[in-house]
Amino acid sequence: MTDALGLGSLNIDPNTNRVRMNAMSSGIDTGALVEALTDAKKTPAIRLERNIEVGEAKIAAYQDLRTVLGAMQNALDGLRNPPGFNSIDNNLFEKKEAYFSSNTGVQPHTLLGIQTTNRAELGRFDLEITSLATGHKVMSHSIADRAAPGLQDGTLTIGLGSGETADIAVTEGMTLGQLRDAINTQSATTGVRASILQVAEGDHRLVLTGQKTGTGQDIVVTGEAANVALLGLGEPTNQLSAAANAEFFVDGIPASRPTNTITDLYSGLTIDLYQADPNTKITIEVEPSYGAARDQLYEFVDAYNTLRDLIDSQNLVVGEGGVDRVASPLFGDSLLRSLGQSLGLAVGGSVAGLGAAPSTLGQLGITMGRDNRLEIDGAKLDQMLLTDPSAVRRVFEFDAQISSPDLAIFRRPASLPSNSFTIEKDAGDWLLKDGTNTLVLEATGNTLRAPKGSAYDGLTLFYVGQGDPTEPITITATQGLADRLHGLLERAVGLVDGSIDRAIEGTEQQIDTWRKDIERINARAEAYRDVLIERFGRLETALSLSESMLKHVRTQTDAMFARN
Repeated sequence: MTDALGLGSLNIDPNTNRVRMNAMSSGIDTGALVEALTDAKKTPAIRLERNIEVGEAKIAAYQDLRTVLGAMQNALDGLRNPPGFNSIDNNLFEKKEAYFSSNTGVQPHTLLGIQTTNRAELGRFDLEITSLATGHKVMSHSIADRAAPGLQDGTLTIGLGSGETADIAVTEGMTLGQLRDAINTQSATTGVRASILQVAEGDHRLVLTGQKTGTGQDIVVTGEAANVALLGLGEPTNQLSAAANAEFFVDGIPASRPTNTITDLYSGLTIDLYQADPNTKITIEVEPSYGAARDQLYEFVDAYNTLRDLIDSQNLVVGEGGVDRVASPLFGDSLLRSLGQSLGLAVGGSVAGLGAAPSTLGQLGITMGRDNRLEIDGAKLDQMLLTDPSAVRRVFEFDAQISSPDLAIFRRPASLPSNSFTIEKDAGDWLLKDGTNTLVLEATGNTLRAPKGSAYDGLTLFYVGQGDPTEPITITATQGLADRLHGLLERAVGLVDGSIDRAIEGTEQQIDTWRKDIERINARAEAYRDVLIERFGRLETALSLSESMLKHVRTQTDAMFARN
């Protein structure tokens, strides 16, 4: 270790570059005393460092809480009858599934495939596939030398049906492969692809294939007579397949489509035809499918129980009632406590307005255990979904009965202060009345919004009537548990002004303040340290001078006595 550089009673430590003191004259370890006094001045900073550690742990816990609540909200979203004009597309209770069978030994899935959307109509129909839709395909005359097919300078104009055409430049020295490539560079425009078929040695054919199926989608090739005659692409004997529609029977009624993907036979159904079989009748049944809703219910229960695990982890005590503020930074946190209580009350509560119908989770087979965890009686839930799915839906979904088809709810708040209210227009103003509140709605075109800060803040309606309503429009709503819980969670995890983000932001600001306080405390402590060093330095210097003077006096005194 390098020796310290000494300056009288002061030393500079080469490892830290800090000044320290020697106890040369006083016998007191003044260096240690200075450090102890300086550290005492830094004690508040040490406490703030601990606060920062707890604050950072709190932010991490808030982030974990947001993740858990976000998973719960996602699980509830498809169960609540999401708002908006396209809500049916995201409503898991509106899921449909198609089942099919055949009257022969042929497996139906080898003949066709079916995709359903939530808008599919429930029902049953028979389908018989007579023929598939095909595209036009032609070939050229036999060409002996593909390197020199004998083309002349000119242009071939190629197109499909009445669609767009493209001009293909042809030169005398062009090979068959070059002609193919030139045609394919225009395929995006013409809808025609080219390939070369080698039938035998010295027998090559240029093959053109139309990319669209259906009657009328014929390949058309025009140009210089010599080239057209050489290729013979338009001659009937060179046609490999005709452009034709798919032909089939629906419940015995003949029908046809230009493609093998049929999207307009019934609403919400896409049917892909794979193979024709006129002798096989395929019976297709479209029925509700509650499997996705059931799975989502299990996800919700898992997410809720994960939340309870997190809450319990933040309420742990150690020793005799102590709390590890880093391990459980949200101990006693008002936000966590409020969320746990409000969600617990909602989960254990009932849906207002359902009367004698099932109105609680428990009546569906989802109960609260002694450990505050939800438990699912799978058999009971499955039975309810099978025998009375509408009752299950009412417990979870938001439902509104509106007396006029001209009015629709586009958005809604987390909770409505009344299950029944009216909308009317009076003296140019749109009014919402529920017997307690009378609100003037903000009207922008067809959009009606409840005023900010009102009891119905967040409610947005659309009116599409041709004129003003002649009488009040009544809205009777029931807010299912999924919708109510989703609204509660939105207040916590919403991207705009969510309570968790506000809590994180507040904690981050507090940590930033603490860090600045620590910098000020440490700066004041270092300044205090410099003052102490200066003071003790003067003391040591004075003591050293006094000691020197005392030694001198003693020396003189001893000399005097020695002479005598």
